[in-house]
Amino acid sequence: MYRDPSLYFVDILVAVDKIKRYTKEIPDYEKFISNEIVLDAVVRELIIIGESINKLLKQNIIDEKYRKIVDFRNMIVHKYFGIDYEMVWNIVHNNIIELEKNILTFIKNNKYNISDAIEETIKDFEYQIKTVKFLNKLKEEI
Repeated sequence: MYRDPSLYFVDILVAVDKIKRYTKEIPDYEKFISNEIVLDAVVRELIIIGESINKLLKQNIIDEKYRKIVDFRNMIVHKYFGIDYEMVWNIVHNNIIELEKNILTFIKNNKYNISDAIEETIKDFEYQIKTVKFLNKLKEEI
């Protein structure tokens, strides 16, 4: 089934926003791994990011340099109990902001129209007030 690539870009940006919100009050690795809900939520959002990037790679839309994100997603999905949570923590604190900037730059530089995708995603998340607020802000910035 075909899905418009702009939706994958929005999926990535929503997932990054959620990770930033979920970990905002988490000061260190020990607090991160002791908070099951945050840990599970962050892992889920990283899976969404990896899957979205995989779809964009398959459509030859983004650069192969993003392949390592897909590989990390595959490791998380298939290792289950062997996830390296310290690596997850490092990605969240050292790479997620850079990914967000790179995706936004790609969208702007390639004049990628994600307005319709944002509107569609707002409908999907209508009961998630913080996500809708983020999407409305994103719509204004793009």
